[in-house]
Amino acid sequence: QTATSAMDLAGQVVVHVAPVPAALCAAAAAEVARLQEPGPVSGAHVVARDKMYAKGKTHDAFCLGHCLHGARGAVVPVGPIPAALLAVHAAAAPGVPPPDVCVVDMLQPGAWVTPRIPSRNLARPVVVVALAGHTVMQFIRPGGDVLTRVGLLPACAGVLDNAAAAVPHGAVAADEARIVLTMAQLVPPATTPPRAVKPDVQPIHLDGRFDGLAALVTPDIERLHVHAVYDAIAAHWDLTRHTAWPRVDQFLQALPARSLVGDIGCGNGKYLSPRHYMVGTDRCESLVDICARKGHEVFVSDNMTIPLRDGVCDAVLSIAVLHHFASPGRRRRAVEELARITRVGGRILIYAWAAEQGAESRRSFPEPDVLVPWQLAAAPGAVSSSSAGVGKEPVIFQRYCHVYREGELAALVSAVAGLQVCEVYYDTSNWCVHCERVA
Repeated sequence: QTATSAMDLAGQVVVHVAPVPAALCAAAAAEVARLQEPGPVSGAHVVARDKMYAKGKTHDAFCLGHCLHGARGAVVPVGPIPAALLAVHAAAAPGVPPPDVCVVDMLQPGAWVTPRIPSRNLARPVVVVALAGHTVMQFIRPGGDVLTRVGLLPACAGVLDNAAAAVPHGAVAADEARIVLTMAQLVPPATTPPRAVKPDVQPIHLDGRFDGLAALVTPDIERLHVHAVYDAIAAHWDLTRHTAWPRVDQFLQALPARSLVGDIGCGNGKYLSPRHYMVGTDRCESLVDICARKGHEVFVSDNMTIPLRDGVCDAVLSIAVLHHFASPGRRRRAVEELARITRVGGRILIYAWAAEQGAESRRSFPEPDVLVPWQLAAAPGAVSSSSAGVGKEPVIFQRYCHVYREGELAALVSAVAGLQVCEVYYDTSNWCVHCERVA
């Protein structure tokens, strides 16, 4: 592969592609293999290896130099980047200072990397090296359409400048195993952009105004501040919701392989595990379209009337859904529907936002019914030759949520005939109930 530049539709340089000496890549690949071996050498260089699941294949990732806890913005020093990997960076990006961070992605056949924007703690340019295997980088437009794809043959690198790094990108699935390095310097602390402060949560006083409505009647507050909002932010939501919560993943892993599992309110499909026969439903058509493009079995459905037959599912998920219903009757009806489609002996896992937010959250809830802002940039992730969207104020969407106090969600589930609560716990600022259908 010779040096070239991939162009986007506006004629801007997205990524500069250049070959890296094969001998250097072979030495780096051998070093990565050595770091994967158990023992003290691995511990000196590798932080906790995160298991990520995509298209049914395991994707191992670990950091060298520094580890970035992306969602929280924390930078944690780890063992040094080995000389063999620094040599690859020097050959791929002559004149660019050595990296402080090297993320190693080990992709088995069928695995992929979800498109995302590199951490704000990484300086530009960002250097991506296909150490082993043919890697296709995919850059995504707002709305989920493909902007461009850039192929990296084995022993080739792509150098992403400011424009390229501002576009969500990842690696598409392939039939071969691959090793991909992502390397960059850290932004000096004095110039690290300040962490955005979340817009204020707005309390609202429903005063029981929807309590008399039939459960099947959708209140205006849900239509305007749930359904319409998620249709508008679906593409951005997909780019920010890519990591499964470990306790939910543990629930799925504990089920017998090939269980029939319904994910009710599946969002962008991050829990639709290929370990099982899974079907996802969501009220948001835009999110269902995103799931369908990922190859999932999904359809549009309201949680009040799920079009699945009684007792069809071995297990059911309801993750971050029940806090969007505005009346006690609708919340109860939603749980009754989860129970109806679950077989006797089947399991249900429910997560809903807690009024008692944990230390990892930047929110506090003054009332049980609130409008929670979602901040959407005027042109999220866009690369354009025009000034459209540049410098514009972000758009704030207000999402309706009913947050649950300790014991409230468990009491709701316990009140539904045929359900027995197995476990109640607090996780990621949610109250969580694991229950079984017993009758």
